[in-house]
Amino acid sequence: MNITFRQLRVFTEVARQGSVQRAAEALHLSAPAVSMQIREIESQVGLMLFDRPGRRLELSGAGEYFLVYARRLLATLKEAEDAMARLTRVESGVLTLGMVSSAKYFLPGFLARFHAEHPSIEVRLKLGNREQLVALMQIRRGRSGGDGASAARLAEPGRTLCPASACAGDRTRSCVCPR
Repeated sequence: MNITFRQLRVFTEVARQGSVQRAAEALHLSAPAVSMQIREIESQVGLMLFDRPGRRLELSGAGEYFLVYARRLLATLKEAEDAMARLTRVESGVLTLGMVSSAKYFLPGFLARFHAEHPSIEVRLKLGNREQLVALMQIRRGRSGGDGASAARLAEPGRTLCPASACAGDRTRSCVCPR
């Protein structure tokens, strides 16, 4: 079977509307294009998916079964689209932050706001002095093959993880800095 997601959308809309013409209007397609998609699906499946009493279309027994699977496939596609959108908008994942003790004065408020806006992002804190944090970043750099300074955008507008040279010279490897 070689059926496209577009054809599945057409099929489910025709099943919902009970009419090629109404489905075509809802999908912003021509009625002949919708009819052609339905014929192609029925050809691929090898069964009639609609009974055609008069101008009305009703799902056949095979059509009822096929509709269940079509909806399931479309729902899975929607879940995949949503998951990819979350990844591109940094809506899920893990953010690991290293902090020195002096950060306890400003970091809790920042993290609370960040967590409220991005509850699906897990935040992990690593506490240590400057030398310990630099060593940790060097270990992570070795694992990832990167330069140790993540350049991933935080979802809060105007803030990025940036190379330390943009903030405080070469004394640290990365920092949170305003744009």
